[in-house]
Amino acid sequence: QWVRSRRFFYISKVIVHPSNVIEIQMRTRGDYFFIPGQYVKVRVPAVSRWQWHPFTLTSAPEEDHLSIHVNRTGAW
Repeated sequence: QWVRSRRFFYISKVIVHPSNVIEIQMRTRGDYFFIPGQYVKVRVPAVSRWQWHPFTLTSAPEEDHLSIHVNRTGAW
């Protein structure tokens, strides 16, 4: 299934886990639906205006947020 959306999310929580792993939890207004295994492309305008990077969703569909885990290695 191919889904494309330009929905804006805001960061609701950041958790720093051991081994340089950061969990970023995000929320949006309204409803959204996803299934395990899907990914999102993330852009951080403060770092790069044009670069998008794919991240696998790590939250379960029944949770009230979306989350991704990022391993901090090198530059963006």
